Order: sequence, then C-alpha cells, then structure tokens
Amino acid sequence: MELRQQATEDRSRLREQAVTLHALAMAVSGMLIVAMNRYSSADLALSRVFFDDANRVFSWRHDPLWSLVLHDGLKLLVTAAWLVVFSLAVAAWRSRHSGQLASWRHELSFVAAVSLASALAVTLIKGQSMHSCPWSLAEFGGTGTYFRLFDPAPPSPGPGRCLPSGHASVGFMWIAAYFALRVRRPALARVSLLASLLLGLLAGFAQVVRGAHFASHVLLTAWICWCVALIGDLACRSLRGRRAARLTSEGRNQPRLGDAREAAAGVPGGRNEG
Repeated sequence: MELRQQATEDRSRLREQAVTLHALAMAVSGMLIVAMNRYSSADLALSRVFFDDANRVFSWRHDPLWSLVLHDGLKLLVTAAWLVVFSLAVAAWRSRHSGQLASWRHELSFVAAVSLASALAVTLIKGQSMHSCPWSLAEFGGTGTYFRLFDPAPPSPGPGRCLPSGHASVGFMWIAAYFALRVRRPALARVSLLASLLLGLLAGFAQVVRGAHFASHVLLTAWICWCVALIGDLACRSLRGRRAARLTSEGRNQPRLGDAREAAAGVPGGRNEG
C-alpha cells in the first residue's frame, strides 16, 4: 500500500513539473511573439515582399489560388471536417454498446469542443482589436496608421479587427487533437500536431501573401489556440482526478461483503454460533 501511494505521489509530482514547464514555455513563446511585433521590422519586411510598390497593391490579393482555394476553399473544408468530428462525438455518446466508436467518445468530444473554443477565442479577440490589416495601412496603399502591440492607438488606425489571424485558426484549432490523443495514441498525437501546425502556417501564409495579415498575427493565433487546448486539457484532467478520488472514497466507505455478513449474523468478527 505504501509503495502504491508513493508511486501515485511521484506521478503527481511529475505532472506538476510538466505543467509548470509547459506554462513557462508558453510564457516565453508569447513574449517572443510580442517582441517580434514591437521591436523588429520582420512583419513589415515580409509583407513588402508581396507588395507591388509601383501599383500600390498586393499582387496576389485576388489570385484564385490564394483567395479562392487557400482561403474560401480551406475554410469550407475545415468547417466540414469539424462537423464530421462533432457528428462522430454525438454518435459515440448515443451508442448503447461499448464498440470502437463509443470507446473514443471522450477524445472526440474534447476535439470538437476545444477546437471550436479555440476558433471562437481568436474571433473574439480579433473583433476587439484596433490593429488593421496590412492592405488597410498607409504603408501598403491604404489609409490607416500602423502601430505596434501595446502602443496607444493612433487617431486613424483604420478599420481594425485584424489581430490575430482568424483564418490561421482553421489549422491551429486542431492542436486540440494532440492533447486528446497524446496519452492513448502518442504517435498519432504527434502526427496530428504536425498536421495542424502545417495547416495553420499554410493558411496564415496565404493571408500574408494576400496582404490580409502580418506574420506575427499568424503566430499569435497559434499561441492562443495552444493556450486554449492546454487549459482544456488541464480542466479535463482535474475533473477526472476529482471523479476518481470521489469513487475511491466511496469505495473505501462501503462495508466489505464479509463484514456485512458478520453484522447480519449478529456476531462481530465471527460466525453466529448461537
């Protein structure tokens, strides 16, 4: 019993250390993204690569590949994929048998809920932002004034609502799948993580090419989606831990079968010999 308790305490300590390191990594990466926007010219320099200074337009803003395929088409494809995952989660919970689909109900529900929460978080933050898209700024043919993160908004910032990148979330929202699978299927979790990062970077790069976002907007979206997935994972683990502790406590409080028989016989600790 003591060895089992010690092993449980060791696992708990390791989990706490892993969470601390994860939180530290997220804090450092977040500061690096902010520093990229505030203290470097990387955003402006990369966007200028795709800007036609002679005509004062982003040359590929309306190009079919970047606009129709990698923006509109990709958005529709990911929406359909999310609906499939949601439908599978509902079917898994409605299944009356412990089949293959039912055994994945928790993972499917986590991916459906957390991916949606990630996309909504990005959308809500973007809706409150006063930062405008590159194509709306004076540097790139628009009228808005460029300003950096945490700087006071200028008198004419433009239409705003452009930070972070909403479209990049169509890929980064699937970071949720990594957290859902990393314990049960670690190899598949790593593959899903790589796929979600590549899809998010592709979607974000398409928007940079079109002049719809700066690179830091895309990276900030990845950071937000990862934070939402991490918070969701910690919340689910906490709920499972509390449930397990409650069941263990209830099990200890229940009388053993032998004790119940002895009590019924009226002789504590022995048979009824009366």
